[in-house]
Amino acid sequence: MRRSILLAAAGSLTLFGAWLVWPRPAPVVVARPAVARHAAPRPSAATAEAALAPRDLLQRTTGRGLCGTEIPPLPPGAEAPAGLPPGLHALAVKPTAKQLSEAMAEWGITLELGDFDLAATAAMLEERRRPRTADDDEPESDEADEGPWRPEQLREQGKLREALDAARRAYGRAPGPDTGLTLAQSLDDVGDTAEAKRLLELERSRAETEHDRVWLDAQLGFMCSTRGDAACSARALAALERQTAEPSLTPFTRALHLTFLGRLDEARQAYEEAMSHGRDFATLNNLGEVEACAGRLAEARQLYVDALDMRRGPDGAASTLSGLAYTYLRDGDVAPAWLLAATALSGAGEGAHQSEPRAMLSLVALTAGDLAEARAQARLAREVNPYDDLVRRRTFGHPSEAAALKAVGAEARGDQRAAQAAWLEVARGGHGALSAVARRALRDLCP
Repeated sequence: MRRSILLAAAGSLTLFGAWLVWPRPAPVVVARPAVARHAAPRPSAATAEAALAPRDLLQRTTGRGLCGTEIPPLPPGAEAPAGLPPGLHALAVKPTAKQLSEAMAEWGITLELGDFDLAATAAMLEERRRPRTADDDEPESDEADEGPWRPEQLREQGKLREALDAARRAYGRAPGPDTGLTLAQSLDDVGDTAEAKRLLELERSRAETEHDRVWLDAQLGFMCSTRGDAACSARALAALERQTAEPSLTPFTRALHLTFLGRLDEARQAYEEAMSHGRDFATLNNLGEVEACAGRLAEARQLYVDALDMRRGPDGAASTLSGLAYTYLRDGDVAPAWLLAATALSGAGEGAHQSEPRAMLSLVALTAGDLAEARAQARLAREVNPYDDLVRRRTFGHPSEAAALKAVGAEARGDQRAAQAAWLEVARGGHGALSAVARRALRDLCP
């Protein structure tokens, strides 16, 4: 989601699925698209990449529609929804608790999440952003900043490059399984996954205990799953199946492997098995995301709330609140989805974790037909985390959602060919609202 290792001690996997909308009791009303709520999960990464190959997409059709394909432009009067009302736009900049309370009252929003209070959560996040003063505790010393925990703290804050530098220093001073694992996480964060894998394999080859080997295998399984390398993920899982030192890590890693294969029912069972060994943030959060993607929204919401109670740092808040936002979008409610994603942005801090809620805001905007806002959020996501393509470490309730985020992500990095290919996939994908938005985007790319 952010972001961090998806093991039983820390991290987040973000699963999106989507739809719309919340009618405002004022003149502005956002139309609700007629789309299925419980669509099939995204295919495997290899299948998705093959589906997005620009040459295949452009050569297999010879029609005279958009971009030289069979896809016709939207007929007059059949445009996508007009977009998000101005009142929602204004809240996508770290809203205060007061602003959220006023917006919820104006739109008549009731989240019905038990003891969870969105305004109180926003107030807590707002207080955490308050600048330090002389009355606050003294900051940590430089010596403490160079301690072995320093890279993990920087990753938690979303300072990925600083975390990588600190992890390299720590590994240089004391190479071994622990510092190697931390360095591998940071390398993967900035896109150097090949080097991260080599480091994990090196440390595993010389690890002296099963405990160390298990954590290295689990991290390797995570990287391989989220990069779409199912064969590598299966090998790491096979190694874990033979271990007894950390019994929760085997079903947890199996759940990750199954999730990225689109086998959500089996993934749920594996996460539940992992939770039989103890409840922790990562397992609660990931199970919540699987439930949300499968359409079990009430179950997902409770799991997210429980996970947020365990971990309210920037990565945890960004992940759980974005996940909660997704459950409302998937249930057809744009306004609460937007408010929750904006609150997630407040919790994400000033670092790279902002990319997760901005991806969610982009998906909400796309579903509401607001292409300009979706593109703006994708650009902002790239500014805070140029290593995030908006879809890695995520799975979706409908394949068009992944393709749409790939499209705005490609536009944000200036890759028009990849954007065109992704929009063509969305236009063909059968998601009513997103297909209409894709046709508008293709008119821009293929005038």
